[in-house]
Formats: sequence, structure tokens, C-alpha cells
Amino acid sequence: MSEIDISGIDKVALVQALYASAKPLGLGRLQYQAGPLLDAEAQALAQARYIDYCHGRVMKVCLTGDTLDPWGYDRDNGAGAAEAVVAALRAGQTVATPEITIPTCAYCSQIGIAQCVDCQRWLCRNHGKSQGMRYVGGISTFSLDPICRAGCTADSVTTNMKQGA
Repeated sequence: MSEIDISGIDKVALVQALYASAKPLGLGRLQYQAGPLLDAEAQALAQARYIDYCHGRVMKVCLTGDTLDPWGYDRDNGAGAAEAVVAALRAGQTVATPEITIPTCAYCSQIGIAQCVDCQRWLCRNHGKSQGMRYVGGISTFSLDPICRAGCTADSVTTNMKQGA
């Protein structure tokens, strides 16, 4: 996609709108914060040369000129996502925040980073990686602690886990 014209758009409002529409990705979920971006934070980011991540949300934008290259933002937030944000701002509409579900650990309230393929429980880094992680055949394999093994249908000490999306 070609660059998007952002001339005449308040950069602080644009940062807040892009943030509102962005999703957390990978381990960015560990820094994810629900709710809008504070004005002071948006003002600071609007002055930055490049915004990579903000509170775990993928931004990948440079707002220094009058155009925006949407490639990085759209790659992780969906095709046409940046253009939709700009169009909404130009139309005076509120940018909708996508519904984001962050799974939590089956044993504590921390964010789940892996899901047991056998028992389907989400586990945090304390309950899912107590013995470390190995990468086997395209699947991240964790040695689980006794709590999950006791309730898991797997016969082995090591259970295949898939990384959270």
C-alpha cells in the first residue's frame, strides 16, 4: 500500500487513535494496558521519530511528516487498519478499540503465555516454564510443574505447549 496523507490531522489525536485501534502481539501482551492512551503519553509519542510498541500494542509508525507508511502497522493490526484510523479521524468519528482477550494462568492471575496442548489450560511463565523451554518440531515444549501434570492427561513430564497468539 502507498503512503497515507495525514496532513492537517493533529498528531496527538492520531497517536491516540492508532493506539486505540492497535492490538498487543506476542510478549507485548505482558505489557498490555486496557483503556485509552493518556494525553501526556500521546504528546510525547507524537514528538518521537518512530513508535515501535506502546504498552504492548504494535504501532510501527513514523509520524514526522505529512504522510504515514502503513506497512508495519497494517502487518500486525490488519490490512487497511491505518487507513481506517485516518479515515475515521477525518470523518470526526471515534476509533473503535478491538475487543482483546488476554488469557490468564489457570493457577494464578498472571497473563498466560502458553497453552497446554493436552489439558488446554493457559499457564504463566511461573507455571508453564519451570524447567525451561525447548523448541521441538515447530512447537515450544515446556517442562511443567507438578500442579499441571497432576491435572493433565499427558503421561510424560514434558507436555507440548503452543505459544499464545
